[in-house]
Amino acid sequence: MCIDRRNFLRASAGLAGVAMMPSFAFADTNEVEAIQQRQDVPDLIKNLRPMINDVVPITDEERLARIAKAQKLMGEQKIDAIYIESGTTMYYFTGMRWGQSERMFALVIPQRGDIAWVCPKFEEERARELIKIGANDIRTWEEDESPYQRVAQIFKDRGMRSGRIGIEERVRFFFYDGIRQAALEQAKAVRGKKELSSEQRQELLRLIKRFAKTCRSDRYNSLPAELVMLLYYASISAALVRLGQPISDLPPASLRRGMTWLSDQSWVEEEVKSLLRDGLRYVDTHCTASAAGDTPREERS
Repeated sequence: MCIDRRNFLRASAGLAGVAMMPSFAFADTNEVEAIQQRQDVPDLIKNLRPMINDVVPITDEERLARIAKAQKLMGEQKIDAIYIESGTTMYYFTGMRWGQSERMFALVIPQRGDIAWVCPKFEEERARELIKIGANDIRTWEEDESPYQRVAQIFKDRGMRSGRIGIEERVRFFFYDGIRQAALEQAKAVRGKKELSSEQRQELLRLIKRFAKTCRSDRYNSLPAELVMLLYYASISAALVRLGQPISDLPPASLRRGMTWLSDQSWVEEEVKSLLRDGLRYVDTHCTASAAGDTPREERS
């Protein structure tokens, strides 16, 4: 038996008086019409007609246009990708309906490139039957694997090394948190592979110190003197602590005074204070010049 809601309303209105009769039943729409002829059905219900005949289904081309518009807006808002769980948003963009569970089934729309899916391995066959858009990139995960790593890999494959990820508002927190941690781990791994050589880092720190020194001597410089001083001594401390290489020929007493003063300032962030204190310890341990014999002087470079 198949009956739509309008025919059901018609039959219900006519059957209100006989609803309690145990022998009553109907099997198809023809019987509904017969019941209507025997009962006093209100005209409001009797005149109901199907209204779906002229409805045009949303095409895949329209959904692809929606994705393209979303990617354009993502570019304007500086969002690199959007993560979407099953629900109305997924259906809006892809026409895909999927029930929610604790297992990740998700859609990723990157700002650039094709969309991608993340699906449990045991659901792959059914997912491929239902997915109409983006079926060429479905990432599956086994029960002993992390679905969050699949999402992070999609970010990497779409050229994202850092940036902003949009999380649909209906996404449950444990999915968001798992993706966040997986993306951070991947970013650390990428940074490790792209580590600068000691010589490159030393040269960068020399450039920072030189910039600060130039600002200090330039009367048209608009940077606050305290910030210039921080850049100067922080670059020297970083070279000593991180590389074990001096990039300044200032005497130890001058280094101590500058680093000590900055590490006591409330406006300096704790991480930078820690770097300055480490620099002080390095000076005390490795610099042998006598503090009593030191006199402040301008360094040469």
